[in-house]
Amino acid sequence: MRRTRLLLALALLPGLGAPLLAAPPERIVYHLHQVKPVTLKRALNNLENLYKGLGDQRPEIHMLLQGESLTLLRRDRLMPEYRQRLIALLRKGLILETGEDNYLRLQKELDPAFPARLNRNILSRLIELQRQGYQYVTP
Repeated sequence: MRRTRLLLALALLPGLGAPLLAAPPERIVYHLHQVKPVTLKRALNNLENLYKGLGDQRPEIHMLLQGESLTLLRRDRLMPEYRQRLIALLRKGLILETGEDNYLRLQKELDPAFPARLNRNILSRLIELQRQGYQYVTP
């Protein structure tokens, strides 16, 4: 009981309590399921804005590429500007995930700069992440 009171008192002191009351980083699942060329641009804009808006929080963001949306990462479709922007997002911690079947089918056509975690079923993975408290975002 005394320890709890001490921690609460320290938390209420300006400057000292910040580390004790620091909020956990945002956890976001970004669901990409469309294949229109504008979709990737919109997704990149959204993800860059999320990182900017959350500042020093270092959010944990998983981008789930469902179905044919994985074709947006084909070498012959990916504009150089989008490629660089996506690489920058990966450096910030973005995690790409996709379905195993689609990845294996398209693997030879995909840009090797984008490693993806493979899942047996991407919708099951989406539900799993939401159960873990990830916030759902889609373009």
